[in-house]
Amino acid sequence: MVVIFEYIWDIKMDLLLGLVVSVLFILAAEFRYFIRKERMRWGRRILLLCLGVYFSLLFALTISPVYGGWSLSNIGKNINLTPFQVLEVAALDYVNFFGNLILFVPFGILLVLLSYRCRNIFVTAAFGLILSIGIEVMQLFSLRSTDIDDVLLNTCGAVFGFLIGKILLHIFPSLQCIREILGKGSKVRYGGGIFLLFISVFLSVCAHGYTERMSIHLNVTSQHFNHLSIEAANIYLCEQDVDYPLYERNSHARIAPASTTKLLSALTALDFCALDEVVTVGNEIYKISEDSSRAWLYPGHQLTIEQLLVALLLPSGNDAAYTLAVYTGRKIAQSIDLSEIQAIRLFVEKMNEKAVSVGAVHSYFTTPDGYDDPKQYTTAYDLAQIANACLNIRILREIMDCYEISQTWTSGEQITYHSTNELKNPLSPYYHPQVIGLKTGSSLAAGDCLISAVKIGKKIYICVVMNSTEKGRWTDTLQLYRLLETL
Repeated sequence: MVVIFEYIWDIKMDLLLGLVVSVLFILAAEFRYFIRKERMRWGRRILLLCLGVYFSLLFALTISPVYGGWSLSNIGKNINLTPFQVLEVAALDYVNFFGNLILFVPFGILLVLLSYRCRNIFVTAAFGLILSIGIEVMQLFSLRSTDIDDVLLNTCGAVFGFLIGKILLHIFPSLQCIREILGKGSKVRYGGGIFLLFISVFLSVCAHGYTERMSIHLNVTSQHFNHLSIEAANIYLCEQDVDYPLYERNSHARIAPASTTKLLSALTALDFCALDEVVTVGNEIYKISEDSSRAWLYPGHQLTIEQLLVALLLPSGNDAAYTLAVYTGRKIAQSIDLSEIQAIRLFVEKMNEKAVSVGAVHSYFTTPDGYDDPKQYTTAYDLAQIANACLNIRILREIMDCYEISQTWTSGEQITYHSTNELKNPLSPYYHPQVIGLKTGSSLAAGDCLISAVKIGKKIYICVVMNSTEKGRWTDTLQLYRLLETL
């Protein structure tokens, strides 16, 4: 509940704009009715005001340029036209599932109360479907996904709203007359002006979004990032869910990903596995290189997917990456007889598909752990897109936000893992209390790397630092965050 109120506070300007535009719309309608010697009922005025504020909330949550990161370069990056996939991950991301459902319930209620024509369930469902499709089309230009499941959930939400509206009309018969216009003219008119209200609020939210994006960019660039002593060769700094760099350096150059790859491995596994599934570690762990970071898994150990994700992300276990890859690959193929190599290859294929779906279109992965391979590459920009997707998955964010996690595995072993991120270590000179994970990486080809996020005020920022030094990845990141704190 606190998170909801915080988000509403963040978009308070959009809500205020919706309120102002709605008042202006009602005044214009009142003037037209005054000329005709007609007038609206107070109930209708209040409902139109609610509808305008609802539209502003809806657009701020879904397609505002400042929150969605509009760009022509986003077209085609994150599209899902396969229906009902949301049901497979609803337990992992219930906020997205129920959020898309609840989001359109007020729309259905308000349509039923404002329009006699919308007291037909098919008409209300059609309007919900059209509005949702319009939003998804607009999201083709943003970081947020265009998903057929969102359309289905939104339409169901509008239908639920219709049913609630009909119940309200039955319980409170006086609401039946809210739709009426009083005066010498026709007693009842169809509210075609609702479309004008829709367009007016939409334009106001978009105008505010572009203004905010420009002000953020001007404010940050005025701080002269180039005067900082940054060692990293590749950097991308942005606000969460906003495809707009506050600072970047060679962010589109091809680089080795190292263990930052494990963020993508975790995302991919969650597309196919439930958190409580039990995994038995096999001989796949012997495929890792001798100098790999480890979670000290051995054949016969049994642990859940959630525990395996901890072993993957906190100590950065390459053995955990291969265990996750083999288990998930066999599950995808629905064959426990699939060889380890075949399972890993199938999992990596799904990793690359997942990368494209979250906007990392200039990357190619060949291993689940990110160990150096000449054929494997990514960019700082792409890693920011992957990190953004991870932050939006509750369980991943919770794991990566911890410095220490103790577990008792299904097979009885008691394990304590610590994060490899010094920004999360309270005893480290680089400790920052507002930092959220996310993932370290280190290899000959990639140098020392860090993907992290920080909460400053009400906003979360993502910072990708690649090809730095052991000390530099911490100091580079802290310099960038401290600069943001001064803005």
